[in-house]
Amino acid sequence: MKKLYIFILLIIFFLSCRKDTGKPKWDIDVLAPILKTSVSIKDIVPDSISVTDTKGLVSLVYSDLLYAFTLDTAFKIPDTSLTYSAKLDNINLDDIIVTNRTSLGDIALNDQQNGSGDLYNTIMNAHNTGTPAVIDPISQQEYTDLNIDASQYFQTVTLIDGYIDFNIDNQLPIDVTNIILELKNQNNGDIILQDTIPMVASHSNISVTNSLAGKTVESIMLGTVKIESPGSYGNQVIIDTSMAMTTTITIRDIKISSATAIFPTQEVINKKEEASIDDNNFKLTKVKAKSGQIKIDVYNTLEQDFSFDYKMPGATISGSELQISGNIPPANSGTPGLYSTTKDISGYDLNMQGIGFLEQIYGDLNGNGFIDADTVNTFYYELIGRIDSNGNLVSISLNDSVYVVMTLQNVVPEYAEGYLGQQTTSIADSSDFNISDIFDNSAIKINQAKLSLSVRNQIGAEASVKINNLTSINTLASTQAILNSTVTVNPFIITKPVNPFNINTNVTPTVTNFELTQNNSNITELINIYPNKIYYDIDVTTNPNNPPSATNNLDNFIYYGDSVSTYINAEIPLSLIANNLFLSDTVDYNLNNDDIKNVNGGNLNLFIDNDFPIESSVQLYLLDANLNIYDSLLLSHQKVLAAGLIQNSIYTQKQRTKVTIPVSISKLQEIVNSSKILINVVFNTKPNNTYVKIYDFYKMRFKIVADFSYSINK
Repeated sequence: MKKLYIFILLIIFFLSCRKDTGKPKWDIDVLAPILKTSVSIKDIVPDSISVTDTKGLVSLVYSDLLYAFTLDTAFKIPDTSLTYSAKLDNINLDDIIVTNRTSLGDIALNDQQNGSGDLYNTIMNAHNTGTPAVIDPISQQEYTDLNIDASQYFQTVTLIDGYIDFNIDNQLPIDVTNIILELKNQNNGDIILQDTIPMVASHSNISVTNSLAGKTVESIMLGTVKIESPGSYGNQVIIDTSMAMTTTITIRDIKISSATAIFPTQEVINKKEEASIDDNNFKLTKVKAKSGQIKIDVYNTLEQDFSFDYKMPGATISGSELQISGNIPPANSGTPGLYSTTKDISGYDLNMQGIGFLEQIYGDLNGNGFIDADTVNTFYYELIGRIDSNGNLVSISLNDSVYVVMTLQNVVPEYAEGYLGQQTTSIADSSDFNISDIFDNSAIKINQAKLSLSVRNQIGAEASVKINNLTSINTLASTQAILNSTVTVNPFIITKPVNPFNINTNVTPTVTNFELTQNNSNITELINIYPNKIYYDIDVTTNPNNPPSATNNLDNFIYYGDSVSTYINAEIPLSLIANNLFLSDTVDYNLNNDDIKNVNGGNLNLFIDNDFPIESSVQLYLLDANLNIYDSLLLSHQKVLAAGLIQNSIYTQKQRTKVTIPVSISKLQEIVNSSKILINVVFNTKPNNTYVKIYDFYKMRFKIVADFSYSINK
């Protein structure tokens, strides 16, 4: 409006130079622009969802994540439990050994006390003089001092199995015959065994063994030995009263049914074994645990302390093996002692090749005489369990045991290597398709469209994708269109990425694109219903060409958080049929109260220069301070002529449309009182079935020029 002010001031200046003839009134016409702007396709299509080719043709582009499945949905390591029960028959009592010595002196004394005394005199005279003598036959003698005191071992023991050995070492100068052995409990008098040995020759020994199976043995057992001898067969023999027959009794290899005993400190569990994960679909050789636990529960029904050591040599962190130790209290009044602990294995490297890889380093660990071969899904462990003696008598029975449960649980791999299995993940869901927000559902009809699925694979295994269903949905109009394509009949293959062998390095995904065009599908039909959602039903199969039963491929891998992600991409060139396609722009203008002083009225001349080869109509609205429409400048929508295409060219010959808008003083005041002017443009292609391409350089330019009549009083 500055030009308008200057023009008026010049007129006033010239008039003031004229001779005053009274107070004349002057009416003048003034032309001045008050608005200038333009609109293009960019006003409704943001740069973020559009591209322009080298010729300027605008295409809508859209890309969004359709779905993704990560390690925790595609691959799980099942919990694995190991159990071991050490019952009483695994528990040992120390061997019990008792020795009894019967000398020539004892035989002589027994004769003095219980016999004629002749044998006593013969033996003692020969011993004292050192003169050889003839020993006459000896009738049966009984010795009752062969007692066994096992109270330091047990009070009573009922045996499933066990043995008692008698060893007789005869260093007497005479043979011993008709040896009768008897052993019985002191309290109840039950005979534990009776046995007879016909003869033990001089300077020889003999052993006999008897079973104790089914016997109940008391801690004090009374032993009796009865012996006879044929003497020296009339021969003179050297006699020394220290010469003796030694009887050694050994109770061994006891298998206990029940006992009240003092059990020595001993190992009752010594396992060096492998455990396998129960899953035949995958074959793992290495796992680095992001999280997970080993849970150990030990139940002790013995009235005895128990301790254990558990380790996994193939599970390491910073070079240290995984080890767990614990102490289990004894049972109390029938309630088992319990020890429970959970070891966090986060960060541990787990070798899943079994004992073989360790034996290649340390030699034969399980004692089978050879180096075991590597395997999969298997870890090697060692479990040592011990009874810790407290020196007290405790009662136990065959039903008493130490029960150990070890569980590898909740393992989420940070990294896994091997064969990830052949498994199909079905994904059926819907996703927003926000490209429909740009146009009203009936505004345009698209001539062609291209849609692609872009699969980005970070999981180290080949895979395939099968599209079972792809449907575009317009929930507002309750319409849908189902994809029909020749290329979705068969799955398409996704290649696997390269393993970086570093958990701190992102896996560079392979990208596989699957395109749907108007040549291989009805994709344009799917776009032309203006969908706001896409429904999909897709199957993703890992290792489609490598079933578990026929593969030795162990180079699959996966890192935590990595995924197979599918993006939906659309590219829609704006070659369209417009049906009330709507463009708008809100603009400022240059007009205020000072500008309309002394205005008698006039016109606003609207000039529209149109580059679009599309017929349109225009309306201008006045907006209040809240940007609400409160009046229009045109009585009705004004037709705007379409630009003409230059032959064999994408360029147009712009078409100018002029609209004269008469304005009164009151209308001018309304314009001044408004805050902005809203320009609405509605496009419609003619003829109705003609597609028109929209280029980024097409614009519709607007200019409003004020043609006012001013009255100036002198």
